[in-house]
Amino acid sequence: MSSPRKTRRKVELDDAVELISKCDSSTKVRGNLQLQLALDTIQDVAETEGLQPAQITTLLDKAASSVLVQTVSSRLIRCLIPRVFIPEKAVVKAVSWMCTNKPSTTIQSLLVRWVLLIYDHMDTHNKLHNLYGILFYFLENQTLFPYICHLLYQLTRKEDVKMFRVRRLLFLQNKYGSQPYIVGLLSLYKLYYPNLVSVPVSATRKIFFKSHDRKWAEVIKRVQEKALSEQGLSITVQESQLSKAGAGPGGGAAKRINTSAVMSRSKRRRIITPAVHSSSLDDNKQSDNVQLMIDHITVPFVRVNSFKEMLNQIDRIEFPSQIAAALQDPILQHVVAYSADQIVALRFSYWLQHTLIEEFFDLPRENRDEKQKFLDLLINFTDFLQEGIPVVDMFLQRFLLTWNGSDYRQHILRLISRCRIYPYGVLNDYILEPLRKLYFSSTVYFKCQVILTLVEMIKNYTAFEWPRYKDLMENESSVKGPTSSCMSIFQEHGGKFRPLQTLQDLIYFTDSLATLGLQLEEDNTLLANCVLDYVQLLSSLCQTYGVPFVALSPPSLLGRFLVDDSVLSVTRLCSIMCNYKGAFEALKSRQTPADLDQIDRDGTEDIQSFNRLLLDICNGLWRNRAFEATGSLVFDFNPSEFVSSVPRPNENFSIYLHHAFLGCSLAFLSETQPAGKKVHPGQIKAVKDYFLKFLEREHIKSIPQFIRTFIRKSQKNANSITESTQG
Repeated sequence: MSSPRKTRRKVELDDAVELISKCDSSTKVRGNLQLQLALDTIQDVAETEGLQPAQITTLLDKAASSVLVQTVSSRLIRCLIPRVFIPEKAVVKAVSWMCTNKPSTTIQSLLVRWVLLIYDHMDTHNKLHNLYGILFYFLENQTLFPYICHLLYQLTRKEDVKMFRVRRLLFLQNKYGSQPYIVGLLSLYKLYYPNLVSVPVSATRKIFFKSHDRKWAEVIKRVQEKALSEQGLSITVQESQLSKAGAGPGGGAAKRINTSAVMSRSKRRRIITPAVHSSSLDDNKQSDNVQLMIDHITVPFVRVNSFKEMLNQIDRIEFPSQIAAALQDPILQHVVAYSADQIVALRFSYWLQHTLIEEFFDLPRENRDEKQKFLDLLINFTDFLQEGIPVVDMFLQRFLLTWNGSDYRQHILRLISRCRIYPYGVLNDYILEPLRKLYFSSTVYFKCQVILTLVEMIKNYTAFEWPRYKDLMENESSVKGPTSSCMSIFQEHGGKFRPLQTLQDLIYFTDSLATLGLQLEEDNTLLANCVLDYVQLLSSLCQTYGVPFVALSPPSLLGRFLVDDSVLSVTRLCSIMCNYKGAFEALKSRQTPADLDQIDRDGTEDIQSFNRLLLDICNGLWRNRAFEATGSLVFDFNPSEFVSSVPRPNENFSIYLHHAFLGCSLAFLSETQPAGKKVHPGQIKAVKDYFLKFLEREHIKSIPQFIRTFIRKSQKNANSITESTQG
């Protein structure tokens, strides 16, 4: 039961709304204590609890009719804060009053700005869209011009793009200059009909419409947060209720619609991700024959309650106006990905851009937990699409310039790894360079995270972005039109460039970070393993992803692992060298002249470096000639110059005397030699084959695999370990 205080406030609000509804042009404002108290009550309740749809409709009708003075009307409009949602008929009524020209230009401007603020909170948009032609004529009002362009941008559908409207916008552009809001609406028209809009639209300008009423929007958010807390529903409980409503007999569209209020209240928390809802479908109950014919052609998404229904009606589903609900509606995600509708992508991008800018630039220190949840939703959505979102890349370009490396680190790095492919100059200036500065001034743990982020970024480029860009270029040059299944739903790219060269330059950049990072951190084990993950990926790019070149890391990086004191580092290096051998062999049969045009290097230097490094590893681990071979990359120094006396220098990096394998050598000797006998790892030299079998038994299989792959041994009988050590 409600408390007496809430009951009293409800009665006071009802009385205040009734008093306002009875006001007319003869009502005095100055000295009218009752009117002032009523306005104070409405404002207080609206800014703390929000108003119900019926109250909003009543107050809007009175404010837009101009029967009250402008100051009172303006105050009433700012109090139209929804507790749940805005009925569309209230917005239609506001436009109707604007057409009578009774409201002043100031009131009309305030009404349009209010519509923009509550656009995502409307139950439907169909009736408002029917007024598109009327709204277009309000462009003649210079005061309303920016806001009407913004509203038309939200409402525009393909059938709304007409030649006379394009001409009018071009005329207004010549009159007022290339304003961003005009360019924004023209860019949308051009997306629908490129042949109608011949003027170039900048590909770099994406912020077409400014946020004019941020404080007003914050009040709306705060009201809905309080409504949610009063409901006492967690997201988990809400989802379970929805799943129960859609399951079993009778759990169809009607039940989904009945839970729409819960959806909108529970999901509009701080960062407002709209929920798909509609109240208009409850009105007619599909009794009208015309409605039945319309439903036969299209099926509103709000009536799709399961994945099976989505599959059966995939070609007839009508997208909801709250397209941003795709962030947390799995069924809507499938519909968006299947349709690849560019207008849907554009609307989603606009909403996402506005949200990111508002939350991370305008309100950087507020609602950290909610921002993390929002970023989780965004990352999951990009994972589902298997492609980056251009608007997110633009956000990262701005955010990284001032990022401290700590705030939302996990989420930011994951978004970076999903970045789309761009010319390397753009990628380096806006993404890699800020990362590099943070990399060299942060802890070893952050260095590991950066290396792993670049590993995921290279995977993304080779598995998805490079093939997608390649298909996009082929489809643009094809007269038959798009035919590839790898096309993006966000048809934006950085122009024509060489994607493989970007990939190759990104690898060089990561090589330098890894090499210098190991030097700074003195070959930290954790960082070394992250770098080995990176090198392991490079060794498999050609065979796994079909990349037409072999990316060999510099010997200065690979050689560090040969002399490392970790068994894991040496064994993984041997495994990587085996992978590279297969990659070079596979490259011979797949390389084409077209592929070679995409990169600056033909790989000859890499083959030579690989052979020299391979010889160093063989000489060090197996042949006991570490410092004897000429042209060595790793052992190109004389040990006597640093230490006066080095016993058996050429054997010190063999598999039995290597400091990383001393533990294995002693374990092997203790197992094969009698107890109490004095042993030395050098005794294994004559029975290295048995030692290899011991390593395999201990699951260190990379060393034997490397020896079998690269060492050709003469056929001779091997002595037993007992015979060799007893004489």
